[in-house]
Amino acid sequence: MGCPLMGLFGAEDRFPSTEQTAVLEKELTRLGRTFEFHTYDDAGHAFFDRHLGSAA
Repeated sequence: MGCPLMGLFGAEDRFPSTEQTAVLEKELTRLGRTFEFHTYDDAGHAFFDRHLGSAA
């Protein structure tokens, strides 16, 4: 079945948007894939990039 998937998303990011993330979550569930998604409020794109400092 493959490895479990993890998604870390910023709620203010436009790609993927929260709507796109919801579609992906629905499709992964339909396919029976194991995944864990976390969406962080007040965070944009690349908020975990240590080279950007505090991008959130």
